[in-house]
Amino acid sequence: MMKQLIALTLLASSTASFAGWTSHGRLQVNEDSIKFIGNGCSADDAFVSFNGDGSFDLVFTNLEAVTGEGVKNVTKTCQFKFDARIPAGLTFTTSRAGIAGFSNISSENGQTLATLRHTLGGQVSDAAIASYTYADGSVQDVVLNKDLHFAKKIWNPCGKDTTFKTTVTVNAKGDDAVISISEGAQSGKTYSIRYYWTWKSC
Repeated sequence: MMKQLIALTLLASSTASFAGWTSHGRLQVNEDSIKFIGNGCSADDAFVSFNGDGSFDLVFTNLEAVTGEGVKNVTKTCQFKFDARIPAGLTFTTSRAGIAGFSNISSENGQTLATLRHTLGGQVSDAAIASYTYADGSVQDVVLNKDLHFAKKIWNPCGKDTTFKTTVTVNAKGDDAVISISEGAQSGKTYSIRYYWTWKSC
């Protein structure tokens, strides 16, 4: 199944206007409820792509934190949310997420990190964190391309409609540090975050 790509064309704090409910595998998503909010995502620079296997990708073009020129601590955040219908007798959880991006640290006091945290059925997950220091690669790019397993799985209440919300934060500290999950930040590479669903009967 080809991906359905949804471009957000309104202000980051506004609700995107689409044609209502659409099916993505077992999940039904209210596209009118989709929101991107934060200082790391704004009009026309954040996208969601729902995949045929039930996962979805978050793609950004401006989600990066950069220090330098006297600025030694920068944090950028983006919150993504949508309403979903869940079939009777089923529940689901977000068990893992994959990040593709890069970190470039040019100073010994530099540090970068990416943090994911989500809310499902009113419950808040543990944080999934990828952290890097100067020793991880000096001026070499570090590819954040790993599955981040959440220590605590949050299952949606059985057969209950829900709101899924995730917060993505990138932080750079020290002199001349960069962390980016922005598509096109490096030529020929695509960066994004992919969330994976796990379903079960209840």
